[in-house]
Amino acid sequence: MFVAFLIIVFLVIVYYLFDTREHFTIYAISDKYKIRRDKCLKYCDEKNCLNMFEMQNNLDKCRKCNLKGRCFKKSIIGGVCEVCEEGTDYINCDLTKNFGCKNPKNILDFTGVDPYYVIVENDDSFSYTNSCKFCWNI
Repeated sequence: MFVAFLIIVFLVIVYYLFDTREHFTIYAISDKYKIRRDKCLKYCDEKNCLNMFEMQNNLDKCRKCNLKGRCFKKSIIGGVCEVCEEGTDYINCDLTKNFGCKNPKNILDFTGVDPYYVIVENDDSFSYTNSCKFCWNI
């Protein structure tokens, strides 16, 4: 009986030592950074704010198009909503490869969220500036 117990303990130890399964860690934006979507022009540069507004606009158009039962097709000007051709699938608007931004709760996930920015305070005690980090730069 004791020998069987030792064999089981040995097998459990060997199992944990040679476990080759992948273990995933969720990387998230720290809670010390507030996720912001409004008053962008007050805190950040105009170019990136306009990019964020355009990204949100395209995301909204894509979602509305899919709700109507039509297909949204990406183009240089953002995209167009058209009747789906045979064999064409809806695009998932929220994916990070389409119009979604990285999820602040899990930045490794490909399912995105609405565009956002965070304000990062400089650690340098000589400067009094803050910088905006947008979701596509995270």
